[in-house]
Parts: sequence; structure tokens; C-alpha cells
Amino acid sequence: MIAAKNILITTCCFIMFAARCYCLEFEYHSNEELEQVLRNFSTQTDDAGAVKTELYSIGKTYKGTELWVFELTATDDETLGIPNVKLVGNMHGNEPVGREILLHLIEYLLDNYNKNETITWLLNNTRLHILPSLNPDGFAEATEGLCRGNNGRFVRVDPESAIPEDLIDLNRNFPDPFYHSNLTFDITESTCLMKWMENKTFSLSAALHGGELVANYPYDSSTHAADGLPSRTPDDDVFQYLAKIYASNHPNMKGCSNLTNFTDGITNGAEWYSFERGMGDYNYAYHGCMELTFEISCCKYPKAKELPRYWNENLKPLLLFIMQSNTGVTGQIYDYLSNKPIAKARVMVAQRNVTFWSSWNGEYWRILLPGEYTLKVEADGYHSSTKHFTVSEQKGPYPSLTILDVPMYNSTVFTTTSTSPSPTATSPRWTVAATFSGYQINAQNPPVHKSLPGVHSHYSSSSISYKIYVHFYTVLYFLLVLHCVI
Repeated sequence: MIAAKNILITTCCFIMFAARCYCLEFEYHSNEELEQVLRNFSTQTDDAGAVKTELYSIGKTYKGTELWVFELTATDDETLGIPNVKLVGNMHGNEPVGREILLHLIEYLLDNYNKNETITWLLNNTRLHILPSLNPDGFAEATEGLCRGNNGRFVRVDPESAIPEDLIDLNRNFPDPFYHSNLTFDITESTCLMKWMENKTFSLSAALHGGELVANYPYDSSTHAADGLPSRTPDDDVFQYLAKIYASNHPNMKGCSNLTNFTDGITNGAEWYSFERGMGDYNYAYHGCMELTFEISCCKYPKAKELPRYWNENLKPLLLFIMQSNTGVTGQIYDYLSNKPIAKARVMVAQRNVTFWSSWNGEYWRILLPGEYTLKVEADGYHSSTKHFTVSEQKGPYPSLTILDVPMYNSTVFTTTSTSPSPTATSPRWTVAATFSGYQINAQNPPVHKSLPGVHSHYSSSSISYKIYVHFYTVLYFLLVLHCVI
């Protein structure tokens, strides 16, 4: 009887503790452990079951390791106007801090939905796709504690080869907006990411790197013969703002030495050092996705005991950065007569010479600062459409997208004009929220240092201990009650 009682108590204790404690430890997780952590997250949900998660793979590496992406949102698939944001870690195998921060970010978002105002708003208004490791094979070769060097940085085309020609830097292996030299596009990891971007329309992206402390924005590639000169994109004002959002809310993003003292903690890529075929330039020039590179640790592969500090430093900047996907303009491009969405329509903002495209269901997004703009849309078989709109200043703690739907008129119906009539008709779903006025770029720079309601870096080592103690005393109380009953 006593033995049965002890077994019952032990079993109940184990079940309660396992069911209640979801603390992800601050350590470097192997590729197998990373997959298991993501699978565990995919079965975890908030109390109301509102957060929808999906674990999917964008393909396999040369060695057959899955490239896992964790998607989470609190919106339905049918809800329009929700931007897709992606976060990519561990592109260089020996820079794994971002890999672990992204795992903790997933846990933080799942734990705080419907408990934290900011997290609830974020998941209600964003679809977040997190790829913790783009180079898991390189990570498996890297060595913890090595702050410099290239051990594990590259992808090995031939696992048995040691010659430099068979080592590929993933951040030098994408199509380049300025140069069209021969490339090995069939490197599996690069190909998987490019196909991923072809299948999903992302408006904002971040790549987490290590080895410096700076927010880096495009272009990295340049046509300048001299080093140290900036290479500006048509959206340089927006890129600088996004970089400052991250850097100004990071406690010490000013560079790692006097030799790299970055003004405001940001840099144009080419102004820092120029290189071709980078992933950030590819995102922007080929897909209209605004990707920045965040260098978040002076040491490329610091000891695991340093991870809580990096988490505390980057939580707020990451959340604020993701939120910026809800600034600017969005809408749906559709056939005026049938109301059917038009996919792959070409979209441009006047005076910003870069093209982006509508998604499979006709949606588009463009991050813009407050000001007045003109949008031009073209689609095969349709007259082009031009609309003026205003992006307003943010009111309150959270941004809000300007909604501007674009009805398109079939070119076989209207033949007297090359542009659509004045925008009097609106989509069946939305009322056009933009104001129409004479075109004038008047972009303003909003403040970059921001507060977030309810956001604190909860997962310090002390708070982890607190959570465990709470679970311990809960179990102890349960055992005392059980002892009295038995």
C-alpha cells in the first residue's frame, strides 16, 4: 500500500512538473535538439487556443538537414492586410547567437499572448516566420567560444573536400542587383531560401549575425570603385529608420571597438565594407522585401553563459522591428468587374525606383514613413492605375497601415486612357483609408526610441529560477494535499 502510494505521488509530481514548466534553457541546441524544441512549440498554445502555429521545412541542406521554419500568428488565413515577416538566424554556422535568440522569441510570444498587450497586438497583426538556422551543417562544425575565424562559417559543397573552392559563403551566393557574374545558385541552402521567397510575399525581414554590434542596411553591393562610400537604395529613408529603430532601442549597439564606432549604431552596408551577392540586397532588389542585417554580438560564438545577456539586449529591438511591418500602405489589387484578385501585379511608389509585386491573392505591402505618396500599379491585360495617398503619423503605441485597394480595368474594356479613372470605387472588403491630394513626397522621421507596454526581458536567469520555484511549490502543495487525502 505504501509502495503504491509512493509511486502515485512520484508519478503525479512528474506529470505536474512536466506539464507546467516550459522553460527553454539558455544553451546552444544541437540540430536534433532544435528540431525537437520546435516540435514541442508546435504543440504548445495559449489558454484560448488563439495562436496558430505551423512548423514547416523549406527544404534540406546538402547533407540532408531540414531547414525548419516556425510560423505563428493569431489571425485567420482568410484575414487580409496581415504582413508576412521573416527572421533568419545562423546564416554563418559559427554565428549562432541569433539561432538561440529566435528560439527564445518563439517561446516568449507563445507564453505572453493574451497576457501582454504588445505581444497580443503583434500576433493579431502579423504573420511571423522564423528560420532559426539557415546553415545547420556549418553550426555542427563550429566551436563554442571562438570569437573569430571561419570554422563552420561556410557551406561545404563536397563534405569530403577541404579545398577552399568547395566552401561557399551563403551571404555571397545570391543574385546581385549590380553584377551578373557566374554563380553557383544550386547551393541547396540558397536555393531553398529563394524558392521560399517565391512562394510567400514578405515585406520585412531580418538576418541575425555575430562578430559586431551594428544595424546594417542595404545596399551591401556597390558600383563605386572606392571603398567606404555608401550605396543607397531608393528607400534609404525607410531603411535608416528601421536600422535606428533597432539600434536606438538596443542598450549598446555602437560597435565593438573605437575602430568601428558606428554613428547611431547603424551603417550602410557598402559604406562599412562592400561585397557582392548578399542576401539582403537580393531580398530588396528581387522581391521588394526590406531586409536588414543585425550584428548582435562582438564574439561570433560566445559561451552559452552569455546568452541571457544577448536575449535581454535584443528582445525589445526585435519586437519593435517586427511591428514596423504595420507601417506604410497595404491593399488588394483586383479586377474591377469580377472582384477577383490579381496576382503578380507590378507595384511602384513614385520617386522610388524599385518594383515589388502583389501576392497570390492580390495583396501588397510597402513600408513607408509618414508623408504623401503616389502608387502606380501595372498588370498584364489591364490599364495601369495611379493613386495618391497619405501615410499618417502613428497615434498611440502601435502603428497602423494605410489601406489602399486598387481596382484594375481590363484593357479590352477601356481603350481611351492608359490609367484608370479617379478612385471612386472601392473593394467589397475595405473602404479606402488614404486621403487623396496632389503628389508630394513629404516623408517625416518619426521618433525611434520607443516604449512597449508590458514588455520586459523576462527570461533572465533569475526569472527562470523563479518560474521553476513556482512550479516546485505548486507540486509540493499538491503532494501535501494528496498525503492528507490518502
